Amino acid sequence: MQHVVGLLRDHARRHGLLSKMPMLRLAPAPIEGCAGQQSSPLSRAAAAAVLLGFVHEYGTASMEATHATIPLSLERRTTRAGGHSVQLRKRNTTSDLDLLISSAEVRGDRATMEDAVFISPNNRFAAIFDGHGGAEVAQYLKERLYAVIAEKLEVDDGHTIDAMERILRDSFAQLDKEIIYKKEWQYQGSTATAVFLMDDLIWSMNVGDCRAVLCRNGKALPLTRDHKPNDPIEQARVERMGGRVAWHGLRDARGQPVPDMGAYRINSNLAVARAFGDRDQRPYVTAEMELKCFRRDPGDKFVIVASDGLWDVFTSAEVVTFVLDVLAGEVGGRESWRSGSHAETSIELFEWKQKYRNDTSMIQASRARRKAQMATYLIQEALYRGTVDNVSVAVVWLDTSRPTPTKPELP
Repeated sequence: MQHVVGLLRDHARRHGLLSKMPMLRLAPAPIEGCAGQQSSPLSRAAAAAVLLGFVHEYGTASMEATHATIPLSLERRTTRAGGHSVQLRKRNTTSDLDLLISSAEVRGDRATMEDAVFISPNNRFAAIFDGHGGAEVAQYLKERLYAVIAEKLEVDDGHTIDAMERILRDSFAQLDKEIIYKKEWQYQGSTATAVFLMDDLIWSMNVGDCRAVLCRNGKALPLTRDHKPNDPIEQARVERMGGRVAWHGLRDARGQPVPDMGAYRINSNLAVARAFGDRDQRPYVTAEMELKCFRRDPGDKFVIVASDGLWDVFTSAEVVTFVLDVLAGEVGGRESWRSGSHAETSIELFEWKQKYRNDTSMIQASRARRKAQMATYLIQEALYRGTVDNVSVAVVWLDTSRPTPTKPELP
């Protein structure tokens, strides 16, 4: 970390910004592992937060190529949340410094990890894949979906709404054919949910029950619809084809399904109505993608894309409220944020807010760190609330990006 802080201090001094960055004038950060040295306020992830705060406040030009030398791409950390000991795989993607994406994934109480997360190199495309019957289909989608879309955009740049819609639909259809032809995956499948930022538009793509939610003016705006078997649209489609949707689980004394104690299934099998793969379940289970397009609004703050392991214990409104509260420092004290107070990654947001309430630069660095770790915080809270599934989360921060004029017009 001494190297990191030294780089930041050198850049600030060279460009006359040291006086504006008081956190860089603190005592030199020690080299971790040296005997007799105490941990400084800028150790570990805090130094990365300072870098993010610097970039967001003073721009990228003065940073030259420093960001490429900071190892922010992947971090493994063991943490405890709600009594669970888990391995968190966390990404803080900063390759496009106008757009920050925080992502993390955890196996949870499941025997295997069947989720997959993909973030494009330019941070404009984020996708979550939730496999079942194995992880191979989800991994295949992670490797191929964005690549196929990019290939088609090389031929047709999608400069109209109709062209972009055709490219996205054709890409999903192509992947469905590729997967269906693999006989070894006959009994495997995966859902897929993605968001794609193109100029001032947000495209949402969904197959299955992962979910994407937009925070607009402090409220949750659904970008996708969960393709559950008992969804009226999905159930009607299945029954038209001769399939059957029924509850499998506990019922109360009146014969009504007991929430969270079972699931609606198609032909006593899958608990999802749309998915890639699952050749043995066709045509009742389809991979037809549901596509939506939204014009970006000044009140848009972030998009959350997550597997159903998160949505099993959070409503969309609760997730948006949680993120806003963490970002504002309204939660994080020992009594107000239970999972965070016991987690190794807790930064005690309330105490930070009080200590540095008059230090604009430090507060900004703290907020940048919270943004970078938000996916981890959401997973910790989901584990505390009792989710037992794999959980994967990507938080796309829109309030740090600048939409540019675009030619396509929405109908």
